[in-house]
Amino acid sequence: MNNKAKYLLMGNAESPHLIKWARELAKHVDLYVLSFQETDKAIYQLIEKEKCYSFHQKINTAGGNFHLLKLLPKVKRIIKEIKPDFINAHYITSYGFLAALVKPGYSKLILSAWGSDILVTPFESNLKKKITQYALKKSFLVTSDSNFMSEKIRVLSPKAHILTFPFGLEKMPECSIENKNPTLFFSNRALTPNYRIELVLELFSEICTTMPESRLIIANEGSEKEKLMKIAAELGISNNIEWVGFINAERQAEIYKKATYFFSVPISDATSVSLLEAMAYGCVPIVSDIPANHEWIKHLENGIFIQNNTNIIEYLKNTNHSHVFDLNRKIIKERAIFSENILGFIKSLFVIV
Repeated sequence: MNNKAKYLLMGNAESPHLIKWARELAKHVDLYVLSFQETDKAIYQLIEKEKCYSFHQKINTAGGNFHLLKLLPKVKRIIKEIKPDFINAHYITSYGFLAALVKPGYSKLILSAWGSDILVTPFESNLKKKITQYALKKSFLVTSDSNFMSEKIRVLSPKAHILTFPFGLEKMPECSIENKNPTLFFSNRALTPNYRIELVLELFSEICTTMPESRLIIANEGSEKEKLMKIAAELGISNNIEWVGFINAERQAEIYKKATYFFSVPISDATSVSLLEAMAYGCVPIVSDIPANHEWIKHLENGIFIQNNTNIIEYLKNTNHSHVFDLNRKIIKERAIFSENILGFIKSLFVIV
């Protein structure tokens, strides 16, 4: 388009996920970014600094960020200055709600659900449910990354207009099955209760009884790290585990390339970008039996579901690594390349308008 639509992206501009959205959107719209937190320098490489608005606030991910309400007059002035055709707020129960409060009549509100803002937060209290429903009611369109989450959105707001597509990868990575280490396992989910890293340790301990040379790399941080390291010691597998904390994308890619297996066993989740990344690198996913994972994994076909009384050793023996490598890369190439999904989103957006 010659006259690109003005598009205000609202969300945590330090998040890799939001940066990924910004990178693709900047190709198609006249992009502005507003963040209550800081703005990553990667954003400044995409758009002029004058189009970025940061409030440098501390955000409590557990909620209770009522101090942000004081900033709404400033946000309203910025919106009046930009006059965006679209306001796209990421994470419905925070940015989405605040955007709904200040949205002018000439701007269409797009809400992007990330997971817990739909699957968990609205059901923690009646107030949080009403906040979510208010934002959804004010929206022109809602994006969701899984059919399961889309169904939950419809429960909260039956009239919501929803587009479903995964966050996905920016491009297919290069990798070879010859570089895979058959005894290397990888976990990069947060070390918090929802992601059940304790279960990962228990499963890995069982694996080590028959494959004592196995290694597990655990990335990320979280409130349970100290507890989890003690559990690993009690299980006698500390020497088989490497705790690497937060790692950058390059280091993570190196591990994906070498790892044969990938753990992701949360209690609740939408489509996990980490799962899609692992599949793109041809890993064998070992995942929890939750609805969103069924949209990507077929048990013993291209991954392993952890259920009650799962015999993980038997499942590993019955896995055809070469078949899984090829199939998972094919699935991601066909369904989860983000640039193609965003292009489809933009086309749908203007058709709807």
